[in-house]
Amino acid sequence: MKNKALILIPLLMLIAFISFSYKSNPDANTPADRIALQKGQPIATMSYTTLTSTIYQAEARNFSKLDIATMTPINEKQHIDMKLFENGEMELSVQELTHPNKIDLKHKTLPNDVPDIMKTETKDGMIKFYDKDNRLIHSQEFELPNQIEMVNKLKSIGKDYSPEMMKNMTESQYGKLFMDNLNELLKNPSKEGVKVTSQNEKFVTLRKPTGERGQESVTLVNKEKKRVVGSRIYQDNELVMSMYYGYDSKTSRVNATKQLMKVALPSGSEVNQEVNTIITDYQFDINLK
Repeated sequence: MKNKALILIPLLMLIAFISFSYKSNPDANTPADRIALQKGQPIATMSYTTLTSTIYQAEARNFSKLDIATMTPINEKQHIDMKLFENGEMELSVQELTHPNKIDLKHKTLPNDVPDIMKTETKDGMIKFYDKDNRLIHSQEFELPNQIEMVNKLKSIGKDYSPEMMKNMTESQYGKLFMDNLNELLKNPSKEGVKVTSQNEKFVTLRKPTGERGQESVTLVNKEKKRVVGSRIYQDNELVMSMYYGYDSKTSRVNATKQLMKVALPSGSEVNQEVNTIITDYQFDINLK
């Protein structure tokens, strides 16, 4: 399976969206309250298709055969369905699809009787893997992180905006709601733990701890177009990942991303990995009734 962060790109962008839009609600459910909540119907659903190409860039050197195999370019196509429930539980389904430009490797490989995983489902504390005929290959216990905080934030935003407005603003990635709250944040950024590292009439750069020790995120926002241009993650002031966003000219929705990061090969050597993703068939619905 591909990098899980890539699978969850729209979800991560939704989290970023509501983190700027959230107004604290002391009456919101706490993590302990979710035990008493029934799973019920999903309050938010999201689905999309990703077309991903992964390549590696390295200076000329003597790599082992295993290193070279690890750096094989990969083209993938997947359809992702996600559901978020009122108690913070999530369900995730990843369906492998045929890539129109699938890479066909001509080298010989050892015989392998294990069927390819074509679908992965994660829900109710289990992860299940299926083959092309939808037959169960393997299952094991696996818990997705509970998103009760995201539920609380969505409910808080829903007090001021209709579900349709929230859907439109989320699909257009940020938009007016994002900018309204960004402008409010810029009046007193330190209150939210944010540092404004640069700002002019068109752009603003924000730096904020991610919650991981020694890790910070830097986000570049185009105030004129009301959208995030890109973001970077630093670990102890060293750049570890960059992400850039492309937008549909008609809908203003994110439809492409480029991720750049260093990855370790089996030998321990580091190389640059570039992952380009095109996002299509995006659907987002919200039901806060």
